[in-house]
Amino acid sequence: MEHPVDSSATTNDFYDRLNDNPGRMLLRLGVGLLVITLCVTAFWWDDDAWFLLLCFILGPTALLALPRNLRDICLAYRGRPALRINEQGFWARKWAYLGWVSWSDVASVEMKGETIHTLVVVLRDKEFAQLTGYDQVAIMLARLCGFLFFIDVGPNRLFLVSSTELASRWERLTTTLLPILAAHGIPRSAKRRGG
Repeated sequence: MEHPVDSSATTNDFYDRLNDNPGRMLLRLGVGLLVITLCVTAFWWDDDAWFLLLCFILGPTALLALPRNLRDICLAYRGRPALRINEQGFWARKWAYLGWVSWSDVASVEMKGETIHTLVVVLRDKEFAQLTGYDQVAIMLARLCGFLFFIDVGPNRLFLVSSTELASRWERLTTTLLPILAAHGIPRSAKRRGG
């Protein structure tokens, strides 16, 4: 799935707040793991099966996403942008091991939200299968958790960035991305209900 980047292609870099202070994210990860551990152990001795089920879905999901999050923090510390976009494809720091993802590997793009915007790509089945096993399991568990709360997040979706994370204005991202999507014929999905 990794594609070489044409040196003549103009690449736009988008930095996020994690580039400014990766230590804050490491602290948030530690606190998150501690909270999940406390929740799982607290509900272990509780008789409420619903919360026990929820904790045993959220706990493994967080643990399986840990390698990706640690890689994200390490790359942010080294000054890598959160997102790189050019005419050939994109590179996302959260999914850095995928390398450059070609636009031909993208089925659609979702740019949703009214006050807080998010950018999500929907990969084709074959390309989604290129994810590591622990990331695939983490995504499946997150979908199961969404199912329990009647939220259909849909298959093959990768969250890239949100407007609250970006250091630059969201409009800069959209003005860069929309012409590229139009040129490649990639549909821009409407806002999904419940997701």
